[in-house]
Amino acid sequence: MKVIKPAWVTHKDEKDKTLSIFCLHIHPDCTRLATGGLDAKVKIWSTLPILSEEAEQNDANPKLLSTLTLHNGPVLSVRWAHHGRYLASGSDDGVVMIWDIDPLGGGKVWGSDDVNVEAWKPLKRLVGHESDVADVAWSQDDSMIASVGLDSVIFIWDGHNFERIRKIDSHQGFVKGVTWDPVGQFLATQSDDRTVKIWNTEDWSLVEEIKKPFEKSPANTFFRRLSWSPDGSFIATSNAMNGPVFVAAIIDRYDWSTDISFVGHENTIQVAAFNPRIFFPPGEKKTRAKASCMLALGSDDSSISIWRNTRNKPLLVVKDVFERQILDLCWSNDGHTIYGCSSDGSICAIHFEDVEIPNLSPMEDTDMILKSFGYEKKRQTSRPSEASHQAGPLPFSGLQPIRANAFTIDAPINILTAKPRQQKITILPGGKRRIQPSLIQSLGATGTFGSLDQIAPSESQAARAARLDQTAQAFADAAEQPLESQSKIADTRHAIIQGVDDAFDAVPPVTGKRRASGDVSPEKRAVRPRTLGGDRPRESRPFQEIRPSMVAVNLVNGVGHAPLLPVPAVQSELRSLSEEDSKICAEASNNLKTKVYEVSMLRDGAVQWLDYSSSPIIGLAITPTLTCASCEDGSLVIYSNSGVRLLAPLKLDSSASFTHAAKDFVMIITCKGTMNAWNLRTKKALFSQVNIQPIISTTSAKEDLNDTAISITQALIRPNGTPWIQLSSGTCYAYNADFQAWEELCNPWLAESSPIWTRTRGGSSKTFVTGMEAELNNLQPNLVQDLSGDKPRWWNDALTLGHLETRMRAAALLDSAAEYKPFLLMYAKKIAEEGYKSKGEELVKELHGPVYYNASNARNWTTHVCGLNKRDMLREVLSIFAKTRSLGEIAQVWQDRLKAASQES
Repeated sequence: MKVIKPAWVTHKDEKDKTLSIFCLHIHPDCTRLATGGLDAKVKIWSTLPILSEEAEQNDANPKLLSTLTLHNGPVLSVRWAHHGRYLASGSDDGVVMIWDIDPLGGGKVWGSDDVNVEAWKPLKRLVGHESDVADVAWSQDDSMIASVGLDSVIFIWDGHNFERIRKIDSHQGFVKGVTWDPVGQFLATQSDDRTVKIWNTEDWSLVEEIKKPFEKSPANTFFRRLSWSPDGSFIATSNAMNGPVFVAAIIDRYDWSTDISFVGHENTIQVAAFNPRIFFPPGEKKTRAKASCMLALGSDDSSISIWRNTRNKPLLVVKDVFERQILDLCWSNDGHTIYGCSSDGSICAIHFEDVEIPNLSPMEDTDMILKSFGYEKKRQTSRPSEASHQAGPLPFSGLQPIRANAFTIDAPINILTAKPRQQKITILPGGKRRIQPSLIQSLGATGTFGSLDQIAPSESQAARAARLDQTAQAFADAAEQPLESQSKIADTRHAIIQGVDDAFDAVPPVTGKRRASGDVSPEKRAVRPRTLGGDRPRESRPFQEIRPSMVAVNLVNGVGHAPLLPVPAVQSELRSLSEEDSKICAEASNNLKTKVYEVSMLRDGAVQWLDYSSSPIIGLAITPTLTCASCEDGSLVIYSNSGVRLLAPLKLDSSASFTHAAKDFVMIITCKGTMNAWNLRTKKALFSQVNIQPIISTTSAKEDLNDTAISITQALIRPNGTPWIQLSSGTCYAYNADFQAWEELCNPWLAESSPIWTRTRGGSSKTFVTGMEAELNNLQPNLVQDLSGDKPRWWNDALTLGHLETRMRAAALLDSAAEYKPFLLMYAKKIAEEGYKSKGEELVKELHGPVYYNASNARNWTTHVCGLNKRDMLREVLSIFAKTRSLGEIAQVWQDRLKAASQES
């Protein structure tokens, strides 16, 4: 055995400071390692120089293969599909990104010194989480993807077309771990609500909720990564407790009991990972009862332990490799190497020789054991994607490294699909080159899409063969066209594929009875109402950046003035999910070649209406009552959700940098730094145009932020019409239309100074104020509270009260009813404990209002705040005051007044 710690596997910021690595995963063919870090990047490394010192010293062997940079927040989870074609990454930005190999890509990463030896392109953005995506997992047959996050929600996605299958919202805390049953019958999730829940993958019903080992588990861990054993018998969970002892609890598949646990770590266990291979005793028949598994555990005590479920002591404990807690572990498919990463920004590889792990069985034995449970693929796609038809191994970027010795890595799984294209290059007069791509693949007599013998029996074998040969010839003819004609190839290919698809669609369903010819008549058919675009088949288009915004291009050429905010690039496809109704979404597609820019609204995946724009669409937002699309030329189009244009296109002062909507409200922030907001129900502006430059230009007092430009990380409008902005410094502002000024609701100074500030990460739409504070912790994870220094006598009391008053104000301004009352009662309790009589009297008067209340003497006093009755809350405040000697008299007086007021009313 050897432990390897490559110093060159790192994630760093612009100042070359090493950042935390939150996740890692090894490719099924064992040649690539993906890591995700605090720098919001996914990096793919070659494992050859990690495992071989001789290969590491040979410059012909590249170390960093690719850097993927489209996430807007730290990357918390990276997971390869079992077939190896796709990589899924989940981030703090709430997005799950699906990456695909790009055989023709590569080159230097924009804005960085990194060079992509091989290129990976974004294939699909899975949008739906409202907060950090903490973990992602592919099912055993890659037919589904599960993602979980700090919004307490579980999403299930189709592994072929990446559409959403299911949303599960049953956990009461952040969900920080997910794992699939290798048999395919169940899904397990682990949450900060101190439960592990088992879900049935047939109907997504809750099968079991396990609480006992987690009742006293800490709630401050980054992750709760759990793992299902390769034979399907056990689940190893993290962050469990056995009395005061930190353990990894084992859940038995048969009765979901937790009688077994692994004991030995000195701090919380964050991650459990099973070796994908199983073990059998030598010379005995290989049965499920004889199978055993190997498990690795990573802990906050910075150590890794490796166990066998047949022994009560660890096989190995690795210490002093990392300086901080371990956040992720993964085994190679050959079962010989385990990789781990830490928040100290480093990784390690522990490699075992064959003699050190005897009786390791091939993957075929694992499949045999799973079949005894009834293992089968749960879902199949009727039409595989184009990528899945291609054959051949995944290219190593066309680069064949010179190996210094015969060192090789076992690659038991090599079901990869990208095939490098061979190109014919002709040098024309003047030095120009013309590239003619050769045919990627050809269609045989049975065709790429499989035999049609059983589907279209009325067609003769000769006719089918002739038609498919004609299809293959059409591909070959298209491939031989010169470069100038290549734009037509995609259309030709689409038409051919559509023709074959139509042949599938035209086949009647096979049923037990045959319909009589007279059973279906035009008179008996129901008349289906038309929807604009609703009869068009739903298309799945890849997400990709087409070009930078023309505003940015003009600036590069020296035209105009630099915008205050970035301008979104033109994407091939945009999608916006409604935050209030998950069944509806808005989509836009931009085709620069045909100059067709389309916006559509979908319900349950079906197009309800569509419209076209004169300019590329760069921003979308949708609510249950409206859809808005912002365009590159600075225009804004707003629709009802029946597809009616509520207004003619509005002309903004520049392109929209942020587009957001909630209920009947729309907010736009342009790249020039102006903010507009409208109430579409009343068809009026909420306020005059506001300049946001003052809050962006505000400098932070922290030294490490003085030389860092402040940018907007989030900008949205609340359902009550209040705009809210969060900056990269962590400071949050809300615009008060009554005062026509920005109110500062949260900042790093408060995080460092307030005694009641919590270091929780993540956030939730249900707790918006505490969520913004948690997001500040995400953006500034290195902030340290300094409460032990030489502070004035009243420092802690003043900061506590000021923080609570700010929280109450923020909850009222942002209409967060779930938070206002708890903050109010905390404030009342603090006032009562310290005996602040004047503050208590002012609070009571505000909640009670005029003694004889009517509209004429209200003086702008309202009976409710955040939908809560003020006098009802006053009763609870007075009950708190009544328990103290200093404010007991105030409580008695105002309780009598409340009683009299209620009798008179």
